[in-house]
Amino acid sequence: MIDDSVSMKPHWNKSNDSPGVVKVFEALSYLVKETDDDGIDLLFTVSGDRVSDRKSTKKLVQLVKEREHKGDTDINLRLNRLFEDYKAEFEKKKSRFSKDLKKVKPLSLYILTNGVWEKGSDLSEIIRLLVKRLEDIGKTREQVGIEFISFGADPVGLGRMEYLDSELSLSMYVVFHVFTFSSDSNKTNRIIYYRDIIDHEPSDGNVWKMLLGSFNNTWDNDDDLKRQSHLSHRTLDADSVNDKQVYDT
Repeated sequence: MIDDSVSMKPHWNKSNDSPGVVKVFEALSYLVKETDDDGIDLLFTVSGDRVSDRKSTKKLVQLVKEREHKGDTDINLRLNRLFEDYKAEFEKKKSRFSKDLKKVKPLSLYILTNGVWEKGSDLSEIIRLLVKRLEDIGKTREQVGIEFISFGADPVGLGRMEYLDSELSLSMYVVFHVFTFSSDSNKTNRIIYYRDIIDHEPSDGNVWKMLLGSFNNTWDNDDDLKRQSHLSHRTLDADSVNDKQVYDT
């Protein structure tokens, strides 16, 4: 999902400080295109345009390059529609003869944005409703991952994404049963480990954290990795002059 608002126009192409939206999308699409037989779904936040099931990353990149920027992003509207459509997939997969749900493909959502959304934007409740639905049907953290890839340094925009990443206090969970020999009946034999489904990484940060941060606890929670993110050689270098340099790891 790419934010195509007017405020994103300065971040579209690479500069001395950033690889730009086009280059980040090009690199990520190159890396993930083989992981889904249906290809990549590309969505734009302002226009609402959606291009689905396309295996050709070159054509998708060209669409991004030619994008016009208009208006402001209503992020609540776009994500609510996307999540409602995704939750509806579980209803479609229900069997007539069983309460068990047939498999619905996991959702890996990468949102390229500066966080400068319409006034009053707040994704907290929309994400809570999604997580509740997934937990109600017994799905784990691997079912959905949401990665915010930020551009620019707008303090409000960055604050919104950092809050969703670190302060929302809401995550999919796994329960481990621990059997203990104890006379204390008040002791629980369950340990609950929370696993976050949201991550945030700047556009000039670590490309592997962009890809894996919302799914992999090592990338999402390790403070050392976060501090090293900007220093890693696995970054999208704004000065890269060809595809090979961008994709080399």
